[in-house]
Amino acid sequence: MGLIDTYRNNIARKRQEIVRLSSNRAKETKNIPSLKKKIISANETIRRTKS
Repeated sequence: MGLIDTYRNNIARKRQEIVRLSSNRAKETKNIPSLKKKIISANETIRRTKS
């Protein structure tokens, strides 16, 4: 039974890791729109600058 318990523990650990990674992905996805706005603003500023 020891080997089965090891596999179960590995599966549980991997599921927890998936949940953690999904949470991190959601947090990063929330940042994308504001960062895109900053990039667009910086590009427009560069276009307007004449040097």
